[in-house]
Amino acid sequence: MTSHSQAPRPAKRRVRGVPGLALLFIALAIGVALALLDFLPPGSAWWGAHPMTAQAVGGAILFVQGGLLLTGFLQAREQQRIERVAAAAYASLSQSANDAGRRLLAPVNGADLHALGIGEDDPGSDAGRTTATIDRERLGALGFAITFDEKAGTWRSQRALLEGRLPVLLGDAEFVRRLFRAASRARRDMQASAAQWAPMMLADSQRTDDLNLLRELIYSVEDLIEKLRVSRLISLDPTDWSASDAFVAEATEAYWAAVDRYESVRDTLVAKARLASDAWSERASIVRAGTANQDQASRDR
Repeated sequence: MTSHSQAPRPAKRRVRGVPGLALLFIALAIGVALALLDFLPPGSAWWGAHPMTAQAVGGAILFVQGGLLLTGFLQAREQQRIERVAAAAYASLSQSANDAGRRLLAPVNGADLHALGIGEDDPGSDAGRTTATIDRERLGALGFAITFDEKAGTWRSQRALLEGRLPVLLGDAEFVRRLFRAASRARRDMQASAAQWAPMMLADSQRTDDLNLLRELIYSVEDLIEKLRVSRLISLDPTDWSASDAFVAEATEAYWAAVDRYESVRDTLVAKARLASDAWSERASIVRAGTANQDQASRDR
C-alpha cells in the first residue's frame, strides 16, 4: 500500500518582481540624479546650450519617475492587502491543523472536544451518549487516566504520557473504528481548508511551501487511515476479530507520525497567523511575569 507521507514537493518558484517599497526608493534616487545633472559633466552650461535635449532628457526622467512612484504606491498598497488576506489564510489553516491534531488525540487522552468548542465527531451507534463519554468510559475500563489541559488552546506533546496506552487501545475494535472516524473527519476538514485558500497561497513561493506543510499532514493522516482500514473493522463487524502484532505496530507508527507532523505544522502556521489571542496571551504572560517579579521583590524587602 502506497503512502503519501514522502510525496515530493513541487518545484519552488522564486521569480518575483521588484517590491513596491523598493520602486519608491528607486524613484527617489532618480529625482536626486536629475538634480545632480547640473553639477556633473557635461555641466549646466552644456545643458543650457542644448535646451531641447535638456527638456527631452528631463521629461523622460520625470516620466519614468512618475511611473515608478505610481507603480510603487499601488504595489505597496496591494502588498498590504495581500498580507491581511494571508494572515486570515494562516489563521484558518492553522486552526484546521490544530483541530485535526486534537481530533487524533482526543480518543487517546479523553478530551471533550465539544466542551473545547470543537465540532464533536460522530459517536457511532451509541447516539444517546456523547463521544467524550464513550472515550472516557473506554479509557477507564482499561485503567487509563484522562490526560489533557482544557485551559490550553493548543496541546503540547503528550507522546510521553500516551505512547504506552495506544497499543492496548488498538486491541479494542470500537476504539479502532472511533479513531478511523476521527482521522477521516480531520482529513476532510483539512482538505476543505486547503482548497479554500489554495488560490491565494499558491501565488507566492513561501506560502506555497507553507501550504505544502498542511498537505504533508493530510498525507500523514491518510496513511493512518489506511493502516486502520487494514483491521477489517471498518463497516464490518467480525465476531472473531483480534488485533495482530503487525497491525498494532504499523498503526501505532502511523499514529505518532501524524501527531508529530501535526505539532510541527501547527507551530509553523500559528506563528504566521498573527492571531489576536496570541498577542493577548503574550501580553498577559508579560504582565504575569512582571507581577511575579514585583511580588518577589516585595518579599525580599
